[in-house]
Amino acid sequence: MVAQLNRLKGRVACVHLKDIQAGTATEYNEGKVAKEAFQEVGSGSLEIPAILKACAAIGVDQYIVEQDQCPGSPLDSIRKSYQYLRSV
Repeated sequence: MVAQLNRLKGRVACVHLKDIQAGTATEYNEGKVAKEAFQEVGSGSLEIPAILKACAAIGVDQYIVEQDQCPGSPLDSIRKSYQYLRSV
């Protein structure tokens, strides 16, 4: 992910942040991904601090937290993501 962001320097102004459970196979049709695979930002397998650092280095100025499916309440999920992002 970081390498891809670095290649796109100067071309990315907005990033959708999401996280995914470790071991989830790559699937481009999100409708086919198991509901439990989507995780709150910081709860999955993506290296969020490294991604955020790369985003800052290439000039990203907007971030959108994207939770495709929630294990429970959408408000609880966004709260967890928000609290994690505030901590990093």
